[in-house]
Amino acid sequence: CTAIANHPTISGAQELLRQGFVLDPRANAVMNSQFTAFRAELAPAFAQFYFAQQRNTDIFASLLMRRIMREKNLYSYYGPPFGWHDRMPRPILKDLKAERYVVDHIAEYADYLNRAPLPNDISVMEQCRILAQGWNGPELEAALAFYDDCDEVLK
Repeated sequence: CTAIANHPTISGAQELLRQGFVLDPRANAVMNSQFTAFRAELAPAFAQFYFAQQRNTDIFASLLMRRIMREKNLYSYYGPPFGWHDRMPRPILKDLKAERYVVDHIAEYADYLNRAPLPNDISVMEQCRILAQGWNGPELEAALAFYDDCDEVLK
């Protein structure tokens, strides 16, 4: 709604972000897929399923990744280096409608991830397979196929 009303351009960062910070592993913080780096072993956790989750699939993926990172005692760093993400003009009302899926489902998904028992002595791939059971239908099928592909690439 802020973007529709004000058309903001963000051209700077607050001092905290300029210095960077490490996030508590228990925080339900999200990240987007632009300008994000992560360890190769975490790649399966950043799978994104646009056909099922619509827009903001990286938000769902980041919650899954951070849940697994918590079990592996890995931390997230937010801060430099920065990049500029500039979008082409887009139909804002259509974008807002597409955001509805995340608004309707993200809290439920975060709650599921926080409640799901997850052993920390197994691989990230196996952790992903366990947590994927919270999905259903085509999203689960896509996730399992993606994990099979990751098995081959990450060998």
